[in-house]
Amino acid sequence: PQRGLELYKAGFAPYLIATGERSLTEESGWDKTLANKYAEYLIENGVDGSHIIIQNRSLNTLEDVTFSLGTLSGLERIILVNRPIQQRRGYATFQKQTTGIILINTPSIEETMLEGQLAARSVLEYEKIERYAEKGDIEKPVVSDEVREAYERLKAILG
Repeated sequence: PQRGLELYKAGFAPYLIATGERSLTEESGWDKTLANKYAEYLIENGVDGSHIIIQNRSLNTLEDVTFSLGTLSGLERIILVNRPIQQRRGYATFQKQTTGIILINTPSIEETMLEGQLAARSVLEYEKIERYAEKGDIEKPVVSDEVREAYERLKAILG
């Protein structure tokens, strides 16, 4: 939420959408939904609560988008803020599920992933992009030979 907060305070984002019921890949120990936890952080740091839209039903990126579509109607552009490792998939999901909206993609500042988890998460993200593109949930991104080869090497190393 820190990057969204910065964009809001700089005047780039008049409203913020906090999404997510919970994280399926991380144990947070929180007694609130992910969206509510983010909204709480934003309010504690000076964002007017009436400028925060909470969508706390989604369990994945596709649901983040589809459950937020009503909120997005009438918007000409949105700024997507996501972890660097998830940016490509988030952007591809928005491309496929929305029309007529200019997408601006920016990484979040905070990275909660431990360094040792990065390789495994990179392999998982690559596989999700391939799988979701085949299902039609996201736009199929162009993947260079170098990226494909790096994926194959990482997957082999990780076993």
